[in-house]
Amino acid sequence: MASFSEGGFSSTVKDQLFESQRDQLFKQYLKPASYYRYLNRTIGLLGALKRFILNK
Repeated sequence: MASFSEGGFSSTVKDQLFESQRDQLFKQYLKPASYYRYLNRTIGLLGALKRFILNK
């Protein structure tokens, strides 16, 4: 079991490039079921369905 202290560099600094491209990267590299599970958690079921229907 690993133990890490909280409050390190990665918990206080966000990667702006990754944040701006996260949805596209997840869509590109995750399996479809995993991608829609991610969308469901982040934008909700209706938002995920909307993206699926609009194919964005």
